[in-house]
Order: sequence, then structure tokens, then C-alpha cells
Amino acid sequence: MHAQKSASSSKGVIATAHPLATQAGLKILEEGGNAFDAAVAASFVLSVTEPSMSGLGGRLQALYYNYNTGPKGIDATTQVPMKYIADVSRAEDGFKTIGIPGMVKGIIKMHKENGILPLNKVLAPAINLAKYGIVLLPDEALRQSMVKRSLSTFPGSIKYFLINDSTRKANTLFRQPQLAKTIKKISKDDGKSFYNGKIAKDISNEITSGGGFLQASDLQQYNALDAKIIKGSYRR
Repeated sequence: MHAQKSASSSKGVIATAHPLATQAGLKILEEGGNAFDAAVAASFVLSVTEPSMSGLGGRLQALYYNYNTGPKGIDATTQVPMKYIADVSRAEDGFKTIGIPGMVKGIIKMHKENGILPLNKVLAPAINLAKYGIVLLPDEALRQSMVKRSLSTFPGSIKYFLINDSTRKANTLFRQPQLAKTIKKISKDDGKSFYNGKIAKDISNEITSGGGFLQASDLQQYNALDAKIIKGSYRR
């Protein structure tokens, strides 16, 4: 099973970092969605196909143009937990480095304000790919192998990213059924459970048990904001 390297549509142009994400965006366009629906679909697929580069625990900064409202943007960057204490060891990874993720709330905000298809339809490609699996491309396999030492440090990453103490090889099947369940839940409740529900509690419990600072209250208070658009003239 190999993903095709290119896809085309008379309804728009899509470019992503992974063929399956591009195909997901194209599928959404062909099903009557607009550019925002396609972007949301592709973004969630990237969280499945390239977890080393994209993920639900990350951040979002988006600039876009809507014909009706003009240029706009979303600021859903990672925030520092309220009880964060600067670590003198300056750790580069681990539970103490985890901030409040903004990707889910930011991308849902963009879809709510601009999308036209139901969220469960837009996220269906990501859910199916996580559930049934994808063929791990060489670049992603390489990135995971480069951080094997870090992955081997934490029970969660060992469980989901290692097999017999080794990272996955390129061109092998990579299934993520638990991620599929999480994205499906997000598709049903617009991400509310991710910030104020069972998923939020699970995230908080996992991080605090590992010595991190992110608590359920941090997730509950998080908001994705409208970005401040700065306008100027070129060579005026």
C-alpha cells in the first residue's frame, strides 16, 4: 500500500507534507466542502501520519482570507500552565516541558467560523486512517528513530511508538486505534472533551503523575484567539 504522490481537483489546490493529507483535503473538496473544511481535514490527517511533526498536543497559528470577512487569523499557541515552575535543569523534553495545547481548539474555531460541512464528515479521513493504519513513510520512520532514546524514557511513548524496544520501520503498517477514538470524540463534541471532559482529565492525570505542571484547570480556561492582523504597503 503506497500513497500516491499527487492529487488534483477542479475545485481548488491542496499542498501538504504528506500524500494522505493531500488526498483527504481533495476528498473533502469533492464532497462539497470549502477550503477551510479541506484544511481541517488535512491537518487532522497529518496528526495521524506524521506524529513527529504534527499532533493534537501542538499549537496552531493560521492566517487566511475569507471572501466575506477579508484577511483574518487564529492565535492558538501553546500557553504556560498556571503552576509552572522554571526548571533549573532546563529540560528539553519530558512532562515538565508540556504546555497547554492549542491545536484542537484553534482548528475547531476555524471550522466553526468558516467551514460548511459537518465536523464528523471532515474528520472521517483522519479517524479511518488512525483506526485501520497507514504505511509509515521513510521520513517519519527516520524522525522517530532519531528520538528513540527519548521515546524509551516514557511509558506512554513506549506503548504507542516502540515495538520490542525498537522504533517502527519504513513501509510498515502503523495503526493508532486510541488516537482514532480521540479524534472521533472530538468530531462529536467539537473538541469540548479535549479541554473539559474525560480526555482533558486523562491528559492532566498523565502529565501530573509524571511530574509535569499541566492541570485540568489549565485546559478548561484555554481559548483560541483572533489574531491581530497587521497591514502595510509594499514598496510604497
